Amino acid sequence: MRRSLLSGTALLFCLALAAACGNKTEDKAEGPAPSPPAPAPSATAAPPEAPPSPLAVVLESRAPLVFSGVGGGVVVADAERKLFATAMAGGELSAAAMPEALPAEGRILGFAGKLPGSVWLLFEEPAAGKDAAKNPLYRLERGKGAWKRFAEDWRPHLAPWSKGRILAMSTSSGKLKAKVMEPHGDKPSADLPSARLDDEACAKSLRIEGIAALPSGEVFAAGHCSARRYVIVRWAEPAPSPAASAPVLAASAGAPATSPDDAGAPDGGDGDAGAPVEEAGIAGTALLVADAPAGLLHRALVAQGPNDAWALAAEGGEKAHLYRVEGASVKKEALPADLEGAPRALASASDGTLWLVTARGIWKRYPPGEWERVPPPTRQYPEPDPSWEMFDAWAADGDVWISAKHASKEAERHVLLRLRGAKDIVRWP
Repeated sequence: MRRSLLSGTALLFCLALAAACGNKTEDKAEGPAPSPPAPAPSATAAPPEAPPSPLAVVLESRAPLVFSGVGGGVVVADAERKLFATAMAGGELSAAAMPEALPAEGRILGFAGKLPGSVWLLFEEPAAGKDAAKNPLYRLERGKGAWKRFAEDWRPHLAPWSKGRILAMSTSSGKLKAKVMEPHGDKPSADLPSARLDDEACAKSLRIEGIAALPSGEVFAAGHCSARRYVIVRWAEPAPSPAASAPVLAASAGAPATSPDDAGAPDGGDGDAGAPVEEAGIAGTALLVADAPAGLLHRALVAQGPNDAWALAAEGGEKAHLYRVEGASVKKEALPADLEGAPRALASASDGTLWLVTARGIWKRYPPGEWERVPPPTRQYPEPDPSWEMFDAWAADGDVWISAKHASKEAERHVLLRLRGAKDIVRWP
């Protein structure tokens, strides 16, 4: 019995020793146990921490947006022409279905006028057969909830002006025409911008591409004269003089619109057939930008005061140029050192702050300071690989709006940004 117990004990000892030796040999052969594999990156992982933004998303849409700043607020619609929204300066967005009576085919080019009672819509109807594309002009009749066709084929530049008026200017007929769209008047007003310029050659070849007007009455226009020379024109009522100047005979600057049928006709000829008539209105001063490259593409024009206007232009679609009108001179202004993307828009707040938008970024400049980059609200969409594209901007008082597109690996949406948040984000399907 004792011999059997010793044999069992020896056997257990040997087995334990063999197990220990075996484990030791295995450890030497394989090394330390590997760490568990790291989990695969999540498809919904948030991007690296984005900088905070003073801007907030106030409208979100699957379809592209048509956005315009107007007097006293903003107007926005979806590109599919199903939805429509307005906001007074300082107020919230009010969204509804698109007012009726727009054509079945075509696209909205933009809005103009002033809120709440004077909203105009510029439209483009596609070519059909032998008929070329047309640009009908509409005015919103809020009481009927519908657009009223005001002109069959006319694409003027519209801006809120002095004394509560809406000013229209265009050169599509080959000569400058100016009209007071609202309120209606039987005769051209004495302060209407005239086709007369202090530069005769420019007066004959002027093509305007943007206008800006001030409540004090001054009007600015940017565009081109002969040989694609970039020009800014200023109309300002001269100081009263004891002796009135004699009337000047020239091609008419156009009478105020009197009906939907004659509103657009002036740009194809308003019945004067080029006949000399007594020129009404104020002569303009042409400020040719001497050092501007030929063929600049106009992008935006804002007026900050009677002798202070800013114009943004693009060279080759990408390189930006910024010019400032100071009295009777124009000078080139510095742009942000880190500017990137095609220049898109320029807006001016009432405190003098300029907001500059390119396809890839947003900048602001408070006078007389330096340009400062403004980050978009990337934190609002914690999604992988975020990117932004900016389209347009508008500013008034302390309100700033920017239309943009946000895209990521997860989604793409068209958005309207604002310098303050909204009680409720408007979401369009």
